[in-house]
Amino acid sequence: KKGASAEMLCCLFLFITVSSLLITENIAMAPSTTTTTIAPTTTTLTSSNDKQTRPLLLEHINLNIPDVTLGREFYINALGGVENPVTTNEKQLHVNVGTSQFHLLLKTKTHADDKQSNAVTVPQHWPGYIELWTTEDLENIRSRLPSNRCYYLNNCSSSTSQHDKKLICICPWNKNRFLVRRAPLNFRVTHQHPGGYGTLVAMHRLVHPVSSLSSNLDTDVIYTLSKFWTNVMGCVTSVVEGKEAGSSDSNNNDTYDGLSFICNDHSNPTNSNHSRRRRRCCIVHFQSGQELILEESDDAPPSNSYDIQNDIFGYHLCIYLPTNESFQCTFQQVSECGLLYANPRFAGGRPEFGNALDWKEASDCGQFRVKDWLWCNDDDKKGGDDGKTESVEVKSKVPLLVMELEVRSTSHICCPLK
Repeated sequence: KKGASAEMLCCLFLFITVSSLLITENIAMAPSTTTTTIAPTTTTLTSSNDKQTRPLLLEHINLNIPDVTLGREFYINALGGVENPVTTNEKQLHVNVGTSQFHLLLKTKTHADDKQSNAVTVPQHWPGYIELWTTEDLENIRSRLPSNRCYYLNNCSSSTSQHDKKLICICPWNKNRFLVRRAPLNFRVTHQHPGGYGTLVAMHRLVHPVSSLSSNLDTDVIYTLSKFWTNVMGCVTSVVEGKEAGSSDSNNNDTYDGLSFICNDHSNPTNSNHSRRRRRCCIVHFQSGQELILEESDDAPPSNSYDIQNDIFGYHLCIYLPTNESFQCTFQQVSECGLLYANPRFAGGRPEFGNALDWKEASDCGQFRVKDWLWCNDDDKKGGDDGKTESVEVKSKVPLLVMELEVRSTSHICCPLK
């Protein structure tokens, strides 16, 4: 009887074990019940070298201003930014916006060897708009600005939710427009610059117009700009077809309003006849949740405005890449395409703010520069005798957009993410 009982127990254990294995296998093989739906109007591009990544942070935008007092009144006292006490000096005002910054240059040199800096006399103009997030009531900001430079979008009423309101603020020089919204309730600033941050907690979107016309009539400007960011910069992008402005692209009320909707109605905010159409755009997606949006526009300045009207359109952006590997890969791609840029203003200066033109320099200082945005494909590269790809100049091609980028690794001395 004892032997029979033991045998029965053994059989029972074997049955339970086999059944568990079968159940586990069925669970593992079962199709996922969670699906991701990609909108038919969105095309996500991937890098041909399979080393694509989301850039880590859109850290600052540089905008020259001619008056530091007006700059402080607008960016700090009105909008709620905080002055960085370490990097602000007689030549520049740095305003913290969460983990990002406005670099507001007051004096500048044309060349690094100029004996003295010249005072800025012409304010720089970002021709699109910049979306900022705040933690304070929008009415507080509105009360601190004159009515002709601050108004609600969409004729918000007193009953409109704070998180649905959008406030348009225009800088003292009537050049730059800012769309200010309440930050989502779950948003948190995780890193900061010296001086900390105030009620202005994020530089969420930078929207820039690009001409849909190209000197090469067979060039799709938006698609090719996306290819530049994908294949040269190694970054995640998407191309989105135009649709109704103010419609939501996500489930958290994070809406993107078209350029014409923001920039063409500032003189008459009650005008209901302005265009609400959002045109095709290329979106560069950051791990921080930020977006750089390049949208087709008939009102875009010339693509080479940086070169021909630098005093007005000579602004630049600074981005951080997430890893040393992605930083090195992007440097190699940019170098192979002949797109490394040496800004004469920084020639011979401190390496971390200078012009790295070889990998050792870039690796040591954690930064290099790019200015001409164009897609360098495999036909634009040439192989050396050792089988390696050599740098090739692509200056014969017309850039789709000229805008200076400071591309940094997290090893850079100014990285706020350390």
